[in-house]
Amino acid sequence: MRSSRAYNVFLVSEGVIALGLAMVNLATSIYLIQTAQLTPFQLVLLGTALEVGIFFLEVPTGVVADTYSRRLSVILGFGALGLGAFLVGLTTLFVPLLLLQVVKALGYTLLSGAQQAWLSDEIGEVAANRAFLRGAQVSALAGVVGVIGAILIGSAQVALPILVGGGLLMGMAVVLVAVMPEQGFKPKHHEMTNPVASMVSTFREGVQTVRGSRLLFTIIAVGFVFGAFSEGYDRLNEFHWLQNIGIPEGFTPIVWLGGISVLTTPLYLLLTEWARRSVTVADQAAVARTLRGLMAALIVAVAVFALARNAVLALAAYVMIGQLRGVIAPLYTAWVNQNLAPQTRATIISMSAQADALGEMAGGPMVGLLGNLSVRAALIVSAALLSPSLWLFRRALRRGALPESQAVVGTEAFEPAD
Repeated sequence: MRSSRAYNVFLVSEGVIALGLAMVNLATSIYLIQTAQLTPFQLVLLGTALEVGIFFLEVPTGVVADTYSRRLSVILGFGALGLGAFLVGLTTLFVPLLLLQVVKALGYTLLSGAQQAWLSDEIGEVAANRAFLRGAQVSALAGVVGVIGAILIGSAQVALPILVGGGLLMGMAVVLVAVMPEQGFKPKHHEMTNPVASMVSTFREGVQTVRGSRLLFTIIAVGFVFGAFSEGYDRLNEFHWLQNIGIPEGFTPIVWLGGISVLTTPLYLLLTEWARRSVTVADQAAVARTLRGLMAALIVAVAVFALARNAVLALAAYVMIGQLRGVIAPLYTAWVNQNLAPQTRATIISMSAQADALGEMAGGPMVGLLGNLSVRAALIVSAALLSPSLWLFRRALRRGALPESQAVVGTEAFEPAD
């Protein structure tokens, strides 16, 4: 019963955050370009500010989740993320928009690691790894609802979906206070008289675990490389549509971009179901091989999108990029989550997210400056920044992969019903 309740709460929370962020993200990209009239460099600077906040907050919030309460961390994360998103919809000034990225960063980092670690504590690692893929499917469906909602209410006023989505996330924080269980976690500060010393001890244990494992170090390096790629693409792909390729006649930007998301969701669900059924998530080698192939396809798709001169080719590449990234995310989470000690699980997952943030900080400003000259060139450079991941996956397969029989030792055998 405890496991079933936690599993259901996880799926509902994944759906709500996907619904809220789908509304917020679709409208925000257009809002910043058309209403706030930010340049490519300013767009990337917003992303860099977000990642700076994540970089400095990721490990402390992960340690808090490991030391005090993962449930509390998730609840506060929903609240901070919703507040940051809501306030973005109330201003077009660059400096306030920049500062609000720190509020959003706090929300993301409170959720990062804590949510996955909480679920693993409540239902077991093997079941949690399967739940991540199921959660990705729930997120996709909820995201469709969010995009449709953004299209309906954003056609008249593009800031409105931002306000509604942010309010929804804050409301979910209140709901979680009443329904979210936490019975599988034992706070470390109960075992130590000095809570600060407990936090420092947890962080040190996490660092020692990563330093002692070539595989974990490689996984975190992949996070850095992916971050270096994603900052430029995430901030400039809508600009590329609006300024270079052009929105087809008869469509508004929010209808065109939102419509693509809605119509391609069935394909995404098929791909995630294939991954859930075909990839043995307890087998590190199988996950790494799958991720390597997906990353190679992603590099090609981003390059094609950057060079596309017509809407048909750009659309094909854009859709492929979205599908590939949607499958990569839960598989990477499962890869990181394997063989982590429960007492440092949230901290190490947070370290992987911190590596992603550091990569975005390193690659983002350079790509943004180049984007002021040529958005196409900036997107091509973004694709090139992802290429070292292929070598890192090869390294992981050669040196660090464990056989499946070792990967499942010590985990609970609970599997949620489909």
